Amino acid sequence: MNLRPASWPVLTSLRGYRRVWLRRDVLAGLTVAAIAIPAQMATATLAGFPVQARPHPH
Repeated sequence: MNLRPASWPVLTSLRGYRRVWLRRDVLAGLTVAAIAIPAQMATATLAGFPVQARPHPH
């Protein structure tokens, strides 16, 4: 596993990131979470699984 920062693609992407985008990006992330989390909880309920208030371990 290569742990050198030069090998992390996210760092290359962040070089062109503008600070003025941050507010809208955070709002977009919160919006997606507000929709996705209840949807996944509903899917679990329909499938007969218990709804848990913790992240699923990968």
